[in-house]
Amino acid sequence: MATIAKVTHAAPDIDPDGFPLFPPLAGGREVPITARSLPRVVAGLTTGLLTARSEDVVAEVVFVEGQPVDGLALRSGRRVTGPDALDEIADVPVERVSFRELPPDLAGVLGSYFLPTELRDVPVARVVPDAFVRSLARPDARGCVLVRAGPEIGLVFLAAGEVAVALRPDAGRIGGLEEVAELLANPEARLWARLGTLPEGLAQPSPLAGEGRVGAERISTTDARARPPAKEPALIGPLPESTREPPSEPSFPRPGPPPRPVLAPADRALEQILEGIRQRLGRHSAKVEHLFLEAPQTDEGLRSAAEAVRGLRIRLVSPATLDGIADDAMAILGQEAGP
Repeated sequence: MATIAKVTHAAPDIDPDGFPLFPPLAGGREVPITARSLPRVVAGLTTGLLTARSEDVVAEVVFVEGQPVDGLALRSGRRVTGPDALDEIADVPVERVSFRELPPDLAGVLGSYFLPTELRDVPVARVVPDAFVRSLARPDARGCVLVRAGPEIGLVFLAAGEVAVALRPDAGRIGGLEEVAELLANPEARLWARLGTLPEGLAQPSPLAGEGRVGAERISTTDARARPPAKEPALIGPLPESTREPPSEPSFPRPGPPPRPVLAPADRALEQILEGIRQRLGRHSAKVEHLFLEAPQTDEGLRSAAEAVRGLRIRLVSPATLDGIADDAMAILGQEAGP
């Protein structure tokens, strides 16, 4: 669920706690943007972080398996968090966006960086650091513990009662709690904690950051390349008799397809309306088509569906586009009705 709040005045790119506005990262790789429109960019995303910057908005949206799961957008004094941050960048030119693929373990918890801060400026010298961090990991909650020791920063992500991932941006490493052990051992270090409820459907953390696992379970900063698919076994020699193609039979002309039935005016109008929707919306067309398919197949029913389109709100589809679909539908119905 998205939240909207007034932005506290702070230096550019720095949040009120004095940390970078967006999470400093380690690992992953930048992916070139080749699509010509933002909807096409979004349609091709995998798992990682989409960043957008323009004169009006700055935003980062986390994607997991092609779906927006969290994010932060700042626009005109508003702070929007959650997947709806994607809506705030609908008017950003595609040349002002970038995408960074990330390991799934990191992408799945990265949104916790945008949670509200519940603990601030806790001196490490006053707590047992490892135990303190683990105590914040609740079974029904998630969070991000930020460690600062001088200019160096470490992030520890919590989910479902465990330490999910920890990273040191300056060292370019991702792994378990051992990655920030040096920072936690610094008596001058201080801690901040951003905590919130566990979103429904969030996957359980992997055993990446389990107790005592050092090095072997560390994620490399260079993404592992996907293994090529296994090849089919090669056939040597002639095919067995049972698998050979039978001799071809004489071919005869086949009858052509049956003539299309003559459609009633309402059916013709519906076909034209649906085709126009598909041309305008592509993969998003089903979200509008159902209004017409479920409406009474009469002139009045289709006109009512057209008006209902104006009230829809679809991610990355502007109200002007939806109004255009409704206007086109009305024009088609007007033509079928005749003078």
